Amino acid sequence: MHKDKSSTARLIRDLESQELLCRATGDKDAREKTVHLTEKGKIVMKQATGLVHQVLETSYTGIDAEELTICRNVLRQAYKNLQ
Repeated sequence: MHKDKSSTARLIRDLESQELLCRATGDKDAREKTVHLTEKGKIVMKQATGLVHQVLETSYTGIDAEELTICRNVLRQAYKNLQ
């Protein structure tokens, strides 16, 4: 996922306003900013990750492991072709 600088800054600002992450100044360079999940952000991330796993498990129903491997390889190659 490639985002330009202004889109990334806007996304960080929005997530910060929702108290999902916080920004801090770097230890060695005041121009450096670090971004960390807040406790609320960690909870939301855990919930979202669980939901993604459930959706993936449901979507894989009836597809054997070999077919999934082939599918992933084809999608990886298609993605590389677009780079």
